[in-house]
Amino acid sequence: MPELPEVEHQARALRRLLEGARIERAEADATPVLKGKTTPATFAAGLAGRSFCGIERVGKLLLLSFDAGTGLACHLGMTGRWRARAAGDAPPRHGRARLVLQDGRVLDYVDVRMLGRLQIVPRDTFATLASSLGPDPLRDGLDAQRLGARIAGTSRPIKNVLLDQSVLAGLGNIQVTEALFRARVHPSRAADALTPAEIEALADGILATIMHTLAVHERDDEIIYLSDRTDAPNPFLVYGRVGEPCPRCGAPIRTLTIAGRTSPHCARCQKKPAATRPGRPERSNAK
Repeated sequence: MPELPEVEHQARALRRLLEGARIERAEADATPVLKGKTTPATFAAGLAGRSFCGIERVGKLLLLSFDAGTGLACHLGMTGRWRARAAGDAPPRHGRARLVLQDGRVLDYVDVRMLGRLQIVPRDTFATLASSLGPDPLRDGLDAQRLGARIAGTSRPIKNVLLDQSVLAGLGNIQVTEALFRARVHPSRAADALTPAEIEALADGILATIMHTLAVHERDDEIIYLSDRTDAPNPFLVYGRVGEPCPRCGAPIRTLTIAGRTSPHCARCQKKPAATRPGRPERSNAK
């Protein structure tokens, strides 16, 4: 699933591809990807002849702006991505919508599982669409003070809190797993039990993980989800490394499940809380 770095990479790629572009024709298939009042007909009518003005990203949400007050809201879901091709090239499999540019290039929205979202909206509603999201760590910045304020007052496991898009926008399981390891914080720790030093380390860890993942994507022209990579080593410290030695202390990386999400971690570096607060028990998957 795309997380903040993948969606940021997609935004940067679309900005390059669409700069100065005008849409000659827009097409969309009748699939669950189209949301709200958007239909194949309104998708085509809303974007045909429109000139690209810019793109914003808030968390995992992409907001494309066109002239005449037109906007296209896009969420990549689990498997969505935009892919460019030259005029005359065969369309990709699982293409659900396409923008045919005046210069002949085509941008295809490809989505295997069709869990993404495309919606034609007035450009001036972008702020409303993003109003339920918390601060975006990359766009808005993140420090100990801001993070501390966002996680205060809840005894939920810190892993769950960081995955809550109303707390911080854009973080997913990979980014949270890696950030917690960098900060030496156990994923089941109660958020309101973190010390000021741990909160500072976690804020730094979140930003470091985002920047590291963005650097991994730099060589790609389009999103290549890291879970799909077979041509490169695993770029992460603990994610996808269960059973391997911890890069910090050498103890085996273990995993447990918190609220249905796998949580690779080092039990030696990320100390488990002495007593778990009342609530749904965690289930260990450690071997």
